[in-house]
Formats: sequence, C-alpha cells, structure tokens
Amino acid sequence: TTFVALDNQQSTLVLWINDTAGNTNSSSVVFTIDTSAPAITITTPANTTTKSDAFAFSFSDVNCSVYSVNAGGNVTNCSIVGNAWSGTLGGLSDGVNNITVWANDSIGNINSTIRYWTRDTDAPDIFNVTNGTVGSTTAAIIWNTTESSNSTVLYSTNQSNLNLTKNGTSFVTEHSVGLTGLTLNTTYYYNISSCDQAGNCNTTGTYNFTTSSASVCVESWSCTEWVLTIGSMQIRTCTDSNSCGTTVNKPVESRRYIGGGGGGTPSTEPPPQVKHSWVKITPGTEVSMTITKEGLDFSEIKITVKNEAKTVTITITKLNEKPADVTHDLTGKKVYQYVTIEKTNLENDNIEKSTIRFKVPKGWISQNGIDKATITLNRYVSGWQALATRLLSEDDDNVYYEADTPGFSVFAISGEKSKSCEPGTVRCSGNLIEQCNEEGSMWVSVQTCERGCDQTSLTCISPGGGCEAGTTRCYGNVLQLCSNDGMEWMDLEVCVHGCMMNERCISGGFIPGLDIDFGDYNVLSGYIIIALVLVLVIFILRPLHARRKRSRFPELNKKRRRLRVPKIRRRKKR
Repeated sequence: TTFVALDNQQSTLVLWINDTAGNTNSSSVVFTIDTSAPAITITTPANTTTKSDAFAFSFSDVNCSVYSVNAGGNVTNCSIVGNAWSGTLGGLSDGVNNITVWANDSIGNINSTIRYWTRDTDAPDIFNVTNGTVGSTTAAIIWNTTESSNSTVLYSTNQSNLNLTKNGTSFVTEHSVGLTGLTLNTTYYYNISSCDQAGNCNTTGTYNFTTSSASVCVESWSCTEWVLTIGSMQIRTCTDSNSCGTTVNKPVESRRYIGGGGGGTPSTEPPPQVKHSWVKITPGTEVSMTITKEGLDFSEIKITVKNEAKTVTITITKLNEKPADVTHDLTGKKVYQYVTIEKTNLENDNIEKSTIRFKVPKGWISQNGIDKATITLNRYVSGWQALATRLLSEDDDNVYYEADTPGFSVFAISGEKSKSCEPGTVRCSGNLIEQCNEEGSMWVSVQTCERGCDQTSLTCISPGGGCEAGTTRCYGNVLQLCSNDGMEWMDLEVCVHGCMMNERCISGGFIPGLDIDFGDYNVLSGYIIIALVLVLVIFILRPLHARRKRSRFPELNKKRRRLRVPKIRRRKKR
C-alpha cells in the first residue's frame, strides 16, 4: 500500500488484525518521511574582496553526516562534527575564485551551493606624498594610491613616537587628510598608511612639516558667473570673504573666450581633465592610456621609456585659451584647441617614443575654411614646434590624426585655410592689379590702372612712352590710334562687329579664324583679280599639255587613227 502527502512530517501507522473467531489485535508505528535536502549557508568568505583564505559554512539538517568541498578544482570529503565546519583553503590565487559545497543527509538527500569572491593579497602603492597648505595650527597631507584605499596619518612632534592619528574612511585613490589643533612654529613628523578593501595595507614615511610662527589669514575667494563681453572676453568679480588683503590665491577675473560656435553663456564648469597612473613602466614595453572625456579631443597616448620609471602619473587638461606663459602665437594658423600634459616621475629625456592620437570635428574644419591636410599638432618649448602629424581616417563627424612627440608640455591643434592662390603673387585683371592675401584665400585689388595693366611687367601702363606714335590697336570694340606725342591712345572708331587682330574693324563679311573680311571692297577686288588670272592660265596651258602628250606617244596615236570609225555618207536620191 502506498500513502501520499506524507512528505516532511511525522506520521503514525496503526495496523489492526482479526481472526475468523473474531479475536482482534493492533500495533502502531511512528515515522517521518524526509525528502528535503539540507540547506547550506557559507559564512566565510563573504561575496566581496578579501585577502583571507578562511572558509566556513553551516547547514540546517542535524542528520547531515558528510560534505564535499570543491575549491580550485580540488575535492575534499570530510565527516562533520555538529552541523558546521570551518577551516583554511589552500592553492588559491589572486583574482576571482569560486567554491562549491555539497552536503547529503543520512537518507541520501543532496544539496549544493556556490560562492564567488575576489582574493586580493597585494597592498596598494603609495606615491606623490606632499605637504599641502600648512598654516600656524593646521596642515594638509596629500598622497595618491594605485587602488582605492582608506587614509591614515600617524603624526607627532616626536619622530620616535607617532602617537596621534587622523583617519579617512573613504576608499579613494587621491587622498587628503587635514590636521588641526597644531602648535605654532613647531616641526611635526608623520607617516601615512592606506589599506585597500581586502585589508592589505601599506605604510610609508617618515615625513615632516613646520607650522608657521604666527596666525596667517587664509584667503577664501568666491566669484560671480562669467559674463561674455564685446571682443570675445569673459569677466567676473571675485571677493575674499576673509578680507586678508592679499591676492596670492585670487582667481583670474578676465579671460579670452574661445567658444564652440553654439552661442549663449559659456560654461563655468572646470575644464575637462583626465589622469592616469602606472606603478611601473619598463623599457621596451609600450603603455597607453585611453581618453574618453567629453570636450577633450585627445583620444589616446602611448609611451615607451628608455629607463625604468615608477609611480608615473600623466594629467591631461583642455585649456580654454593660450596659457599666459606661452608668449608666442602660431602665426598663419587657426588654433582649434589648447591642451596641456603634465607628468610626475617621468622626465622628457627618459621618453623613448610617445604618440598622441586626436580628432578634429568636420564642422570646425568647414566653418573656418581649413584644409584638413594641414591639421597639425604643435608643442610649445620656448616656441612652437610643429610635430609630424598623420591623417589616419575620418567618419561623418570627425577627422582622426596621430602625431609623434619627444616630450610633454603645452600642445595646440591647428590648421591652415584652404588656398585659392599663392600668398603674395600679383596678377593683372582688366584695369586692376591684384595681389593674393597672406592666407591665400582671395585676390585683393591693390591698384587701378587708367590706361590698362601690362601683363608682362604686371604694372600700370604709364602716360609717357605708353605707345608708339601713329600706331593703331584694338581695345575691346574700339579701334585706337596712338597720339603723335606717344602720350595716349585716341579712339578712332567704334567697331560694331568687333576689331580684327590686324587692327581694323570687322565688317559683316568677316570669316572667323581666317582673318579675312570680305566687307572690305579693296580686299574683295584683289581676290577677284587673282581668281580670273588663275582661270586664264588654265585655259592657255590645257591645249599645250594635250599636244605635248601626243608627241610623246606616236604609236598610240596611230592606233587611235586606225580605230576610227569611217563616216557613212548617204547618197542623194536622184
């Protein structure tokens, strides 16, 4: 007999029996049907980042007697004590790990669970340790780490006993800890410690700073919004709320506005900036940083060093205008964008090779009439240096370039206007002398000539010696004669049909390309006489030619005579 709906509960079975004489008896049994697998709870490690290899779990079924653990491909079978187990795992590596636990109870119900976690045993590197602003009773300690870490400063006036602590609990890569309650004119010693989220810690030091001897007024500036004025300048007003009377840290109150063509009030947001750090750069190994910051058109930087460099940081910032310490302009070029690249723990003479990739919007190129082949990346070192720049590709919106640079400083992306003529060249155009402008974009009239322009000398024809007395010329549809003194051309006749190259007016009988004008009667009479003479010569020479031909071939002439058909004479009727 099969019973249903008895899973996972206690049940009682009673059996009655009787014989043929009516005697009865009964017996009962209490039992539980168990179909539930044991529940497994992994308590260690947590589903996070840790440096520990500890492992612990528990399960819900007190009857569970055997478990199996799989970590790193290794399977371990153990007998349990109670309903929990803890221990240490071996053979794990840094990075993402996973562990699977199987458990079965005494009647064969099986369950499993898996846990993923990140194992990290490397402590963060600490670099760029500097003293920030140091006052009479306050100081700021600043540093960087290679991964997100907390911040701790141990400090004291006794270098051997750093018994004061200031903590920062946020996990960051750029650290700043402020110390307060310091003593005037006193030297303090400190070291710093940073621990990552896995608990790996690094400590460096000892460093020191000295507080000032008197209380220093700290400037606290606030500024109004930028206002765009006539002349592409922006102005604002800045005020020191502490009224220190000094302007050491006063922000600039005017600057040239380099707009993006959209109009309206410029953004007062900080300029686009990106940073990237490397713990170590080894010779022969190229490192790179990819840039996706909006508004910054550098897209990638690649670096190869000559000698090993450690804790290197590159900071790239887009500038709204040419920096004040750049005293030279890019003559003859239109600047699209200024960018500065600052470096830490990397000297320019240690750079074996560096390549910068960037883009320029097609809208800017078209709007400014720029020849895309002239786009160049320029570097400033006591003056502007044009870097070898290559056009890589383009799409619907941008043109992409690449340039090699021997070092980092201030850069400018520039282009030159498309040229329709060679700058400085001169030409005659009608009665005008024109010169190509400096940009090569257009011809500019520089002089008007009353008597026309000499195409050979590219100068105006002077009044004296301008023509030879008595000569004629065609000037448009006007036939002109040079005056007896050679001072000027005088109009003789306006030619209705234009003027011929032989300096006569064209009549209605002009044949283009032959320079013949049958409207001139003298010319026509001459041609008629020539035609009559030719006809007369032909009639005279033709009989002579035939007589000469018969004398040269007498036999032929005899045959012709023999072959003549005799004439038939008709008899007259009588």
